Amino acid sequence: MDNPNMHAYGEDASDDAEIGRQWREDSSLEKWFPLTAEQLAAKERENLHLAREARAWWGAAQTYAKSEAKLVKALRDLVELEDMRLRLRQLHEMGHGTDYADYHRLLPLAWAAAREALGPNVGANRPSGAEKDCDES
Repeated sequence: MDNPNMHAYGEDASDDAEIGRQWREDSSLEKWFPLTAEQLAAKERENLHLAREARAWWGAAQTYAKSEAKLVKALRDLVELEDMRLRLRQLHEMGHGTDYADYHRLLPLAWAAAREALGPNVGANRPSGAEKDCDES
């Protein structure tokens, strides 16, 4: 960097003497520090408001992440029970004795956990007897 007016990233800039000359001509706060105290206070209030809003959104995201985890677990449990039912059915068709007692014990628990994870408004939309569609003895 042979040029004294060249900055590290290549921009041309005034040299120190020019900056000093401009300061001597007009050293007003408006020129060198154009943000007023009122504007700064307004920006600080805006920043505080945005920080509070960000915290609220973060909290909502955490709540929904917990809810999503409950839904995933409930769905996995129901899928596992359906797999169990299909295995028991296959064993039954092959002539093996099968015991559906564990399946019948776990199915209502899994559906109850799924309903609880989905929330109170979902049960109103569920057709009656939907749980029984999965039962097989």
